[in-house]
Amino acid sequence: MIANHLPPTLDAHQTADLFGVSYWSLLRAVHSGTSPVEPLRVGRSLRFPTGRVLNVLGIQAEERAI
Repeated sequence: MIANHLPPTLDAHQTADLFGVSYWSLLRAVHSGTSPVEPLRVGRSLRFPTGRVLNVLGIQAEERAI
């Protein structure tokens, strides 16, 4: 399953691909406060928690040991 091979956080390009929208559409949603998943701001970059993205998409991810 694809969910098992994803990192703990996703960048905006990866998240946009999973949601089926363009990178710019996702950034507009983040800046307008309508993004379905609130990103983490790390410096100037946005990181999206993989688990939350998958939950919004209705995809179950297996628990991972950290």
